[in-house]
Amino acid sequence: WTGTGIINGSLGTFDPSIGQGNYTLTYTYTDPVTNCINTDTKVITVHPLPTLNLGANNIVCIDNGAFNMSGYSPQGGIWSGTGITNVNAGTFDPSIGQGNYTLTYTYTDANTCTNSISIDVEVYALPELSILDLEAQYCLEDASANLTGNPSGGTFSSSSSGISGNQFIPSIAGLGVHEISYTYSDANGCENVITESTEVTSMPELVVSNVVNPTCNGSD
Repeated sequence: WTGTGIINGSLGTFDPSIGQGNYTLTYTYTDPVTNCINTDTKVITVHPLPTLNLGANNIVCIDNGAFNMSGYSPQGGIWSGTGITNVNAGTFDPSIGQGNYTLTYTYTDANTCTNSISIDVEVYALPELSILDLEAQYCLEDASANLTGNPSGGTFSSSSSGISGNQFIPSIAGLGVHEISYTYSDANGCENVITESTEVTSMPELVVSNVVNPTCNGSD
């Protein structure tokens, strides 16, 4: 065998890495008895690999819910990797847990040429929250209580009235059990909410009975 791309003439080994294009290869044979020589040719077409595009890496929160990968081309390939629940739609489920996941998209074109490309998906955990300085019980007549959310920068809310900024006001909340929530979004855009309960009670009623009129010693 001879021709551009042939790397072993005896075996007829052709290396497609020579590049895209049409290559004419010649096969020459000599008859060992008659010493007659004949040749034939064959054209090999080397196609390029399909060009794939996956767009930018994805950043999601662990509570995002399953979603389909988007922004990739051409369509019609197969997705693989940890977290992929539908290989055709490219469905990724962040509930698999916090971490970095490398997903691979494989596509085969009409020339049966196959190419693959990878993309990273970063799954972030929700921020851990706490409410400081919230007592389990308040009296209706108690002064406003200053609440602290950790991390700072979030907002307080209540299932009823009684919250003003970061203050809980028992007299406005009124008697009963109240749900106090603190909502916070971190730098990754992941939002979490923590809710705790407090109860507003009334002051106990005091009754003084059996009052005895004072007397002095020696009085009749």
